[in-house]
Amino acid sequence: MSDWTWEYEPDAENVVGGLPSVSTSDFVLKLSEAVTPAGAEAALKEYLVTDRLVGNFGEAPDLIKSALDSHSSKAAWGVISPRAAKR
Repeated sequence: MSDWTWEYEPDAENVVGGLPSVSTSDFVLKLSEAVTPAGAEAALKEYLVTDRLVGNFGEAPDLIKSALDSHSSKAAWGVISPRAAKR
């Protein structure tokens, strides 16, 4: 065991003070805002479209058909990577 100790008690202000607050909702792409040509262009500039996301969009019609055929609600999500952190 070491005799080493902190010279101060680290607290939130010393550890993360000054960092911008980021919420997971900052990275949600609202499809309702991306269905117009201008909205789609803005979304493509702001977000990086990954291969997995392309696959998710490819699977979407089958998921929608399944929900309609079974008269049940379905939920799905994909990871969208922001090109740059919002500040």
